[in-house]
Amino acid sequence: MTKRYDVALCGYYGFGNVGDEMILHALVELVQESGLKKDRILALSASPRQTEEELSIASVNRWRPESVLRALRKSRTLLLGGGGLLQDVTSLRSPLYYWGVVMESSIAGCHPWAFGQSVGPFHKKISERIARDALRRCRPRVMRDIPSQRLLSKWGLSADLAPDPAFVLDVGPPIDSGDVVILNIRPWGSLSVEIAREATAYTQEHGYTLRCLALSPDDEVLLKDLRSSGFLAKAEVVRLTSWKMATSLFAGAVLAVGMRFHFFVLTLLLGTKAIAVPYDPKVESLAESWSIPVWKGERALEEVAENARRPSTKEITDVRRTARESFQSALKEALEGR
Repeated sequence: MTKRYDVALCGYYGFGNVGDEMILHALVELVQESGLKKDRILALSASPRQTEEELSIASVNRWRPESVLRALRKSRTLLLGGGGLLQDVTSLRSPLYYWGVVMESSIAGCHPWAFGQSVGPFHKKISERIARDALRRCRPRVMRDIPSQRLLSKWGLSADLAPDPAFVLDVGPPIDSGDVVILNIRPWGSLSVEIAREATAYTQEHGYTLRCLALSPDDEVLLKDLRSSGFLAKAEVVRLTSWKMATSLFAGAVLAVGMRFHFFVLTLLLGTKAIAVPYDPKVESLAESWSIPVWKGERALEEVAENARRPSTKEITDVRRTARESFQSALKEALEGR
């Protein structure tokens, strides 16, 4: 039976998280570059109407199992499409949900595969078992960081390595350095407070402007709470609702300090010096691969900033090419796997 779709995209889409929306936009672009048309792409989303309007692709509500199953019956493959989907730092619900969708795909005769994944960390053994079973059913498996690849190897599962798909996005020309420090922090206990305090002191000492970027609703709440508590009193607080806003909001950036993974993808693509606050192994792995200094507030920001550097044009060109080539190879394998 001929199926209506070639790829059903499954990730943390439709929740207003800029990083996950970057992944979704990039995957749609990569599928098209591989020779498929938009009408062959479907996405599971928490905001299906918005997803359809923004990307001109079909979308169904990810929270309606019957709708998801019907959609998967119409698709040749299911792509666990990028990000830290299989982890239990947020809750057990995350790995359980994506395992459930993979199981539905098996029932629907829809071949599951994974690309651009970070796996873990896990606090519960049950979460780890669920994640392992979900990925065991996926072919091919392509991770975006070495720790995830090593974890799968420990599980007895082979996996390739490729850059995060968001690196293929055209976010604009490199930013000219100025007098603005860009800060991104997410809720993470006392570490978030300490980073905010140190960033404020650094910008005041140098006469820089501090611009705080929230990449999710939770980030925005945190930043506003910190400002109302006396931290970040003179800082700009801006919600980055779309990655397409990045060029204007990074304007004049002399340094970017942040926590979220896709904050650094934007920073690298815009050619800005960066410092990573590694709250998560995937962030630390990204920083290491790009020689981005890591900082946990244990040293003066001034000292860490001395080692920050801009990525070269060649580095960006190479990572884009590798992401594209890896995706095209994985998509071909997934489709042939049917």
